[in-house]
Amino acid sequence: MPVSRSLISVFALYVLFSIKAIAGDVLLNGEKVEQLDWEQLMPADYNLDGFFDDRDIGAWDDLDPKTALLMDELQQVLQSAPIVPEMDGRMIKIPGFVVPVEGENQNVFKFF
Repeated sequence: MPVSRSLISVFALYVLFSIKAIAGDVLLNGEKVEQLDWEQLMPADYNLDGFFDDRDIGAWDDLDPKTALLMDELQQVLQSAPIVPEMDGRMIKIPGFVVPVEGENQNVFKFF
């Protein structure tokens, strides 16, 4: 099965960051890349507590259609979350992994 260019590019960037991280500061396009946590990308006073207040997420069943609706609602809430303007244009990296959201065959168009 052929591997898409997108996946190869993501893998190549991962290898590049890994090698440079071992060697010291990571530079990309001549700029130092700062590692941040996901929480640093949201305003300090923002949280999702209100979304979960009246919902017992421990009782959610993955196969229940209601769970799919709640996950769609959560996705909308997350997409409309406020941003931290100071982060705009900064060269950062975030620990984690790519989760494909939209694609065709082996080509990934959108991802987390």
